[in-house]
Amino acid sequence: MIQLKPKLAIPLEKLWKEHKGEEYAQYTPHALSEIPESGLLFIGINPSLTRNKEELKKLIGTKPNFGTEENKEHKYFKKFIEISEATQLPWGHLDIFYLRETSQNSVKDLLKRENGRDFLNQQWVLTKSILDALLQGSEKRIVVVSNAFARDIIMGNVNGLSEGYTLEFDEKIGTYTYKNTIFFFTSMLTGQRALDKGSFERLIWHINFIKKLNKFK
Repeated sequence: MIQLKPKLAIPLEKLWKEHKGEEYAQYTPHALSEIPESGLLFIGINPSLTRNKEELKKLIGTKPNFGTEENKEHKYFKKFIEISEATQLPWGHLDIFYLRETSQNSVKDLLKRENGRDFLNQQWVLTKSILDALLQGSEKRIVVVSNAFARDIIMGNVNGLSEGYTLEFDEKIGTYTYKNTIFFFTSMLTGQRALDKGSFERLIWHINFIKKLNKFK
């Protein structure tokens, strides 16, 4: 497993302190503590924010929180677990940003403000450094990006954020590639705008198809 806490803890706390006092930085940053070295990596935009007032009070601060294996029981991860079991591949999750916010539009609105844009871009630079190391490695990996905004960022199509990646569409396998990594872009896997059942089943089939072609361990 790749430990994320050593890579993220200090720079995230420093960033949150730089923006301390801003409403968007009042709650602690969050990420899972580790991701597998190969297999499936699901990429989202940012961790959601609880509506429980008592829980919110506990989240005020600058020190990052890193979720453990227990956090993977959260309903948000249910479909990731289903795909992992159906494909027999280990899975992990990485958000592009680490601020807690339920409304994606609120995140997008930050890009219109200079300090908010800097706040988000520094987070993306951190995430991209992790992705860079993964994509340069020899381990085979399938990345599932289940958010249209996340796709735009990864493809480098969002003004105000550092450049993304130049992915190539492979006609033979029907999806995007980057070096030793296969990319799938889908809609959300959970929530009101979640992928429909048929599309979800096709995604699993497609991952298994890629798995056989690439002879994943």
